[in-house]
Amino acid sequence: MVNEAKEALEGMDWKGFKYYDVIVYTNQISGIKDHAYEISDFLVALELKLQNYKEEGIEVEESERLLESANLAFKEERYDAAEKLLEETNYNLDFNKAEFTSFKAFTKASKTFIQDNWWKLIILTILLSIFIWWGYKRYVIIKAKDKLKQYKAEKKSITNLIKKAQTERFTEGSIPAATYKVRIDKYRERMSKIKRTIPVLRAIIRGKYRK
Repeated sequence: MVNEAKEALEGMDWKGFKYYDVIVYTNQISGIKDHAYEISDFLVALELKLQNYKEEGIEVEESERLLESANLAFKEERYDAAEKLLEETNYNLDFNKAEFTSFKAFTKASKTFIQDNWWKLIILTILLSIFIWWGYKRYVIIKAKDKLKQYKAEKKSITNLIKKAQTERFTEGSIPAATYKVRIDKYRERMSKIKRTIPVLRAIIRGKYRK
């Protein structure tokens, strides 16, 4: 931008200009030059800041990308864009620094808390383990009681269905032998499973079942 302004001034016909106009254009060039120096200083300062933060272990990947874009804009004499990118870089660095500091403070506080209260935490862990174990046992027992109740009801229902099938086959003769056999086999298979499971459920409820 400075070079463009100089070239523009060199190519002008100064005969038609007044002294005041020359002063105005000269001040504009001087202002652009000063702005460029300010951005250059800002750019160098942020490069040092970014390097220091990087050495501290702070996340700077996004800031590096922004700073690279700002550097490119500065070389292309797009000073307003460069300044905006530098401000964004600075904000990003400060934000990541604050997050890093907060995390370090939290980590330090957590470590100090554990060191000062380790024996309390051990007792709490033991109590929680006992409570969780007791709660799980109660849950298993409650589920076993519900299942036992269902199986007892189902056992009674299957007994009635067997009697009904026997009546329909041998007393009434309303179903053929093949149908009767299929039903009875199905009922007996289910009854066998129930009879095997009920003792297991009762053992769980008494707390004597072991897998």
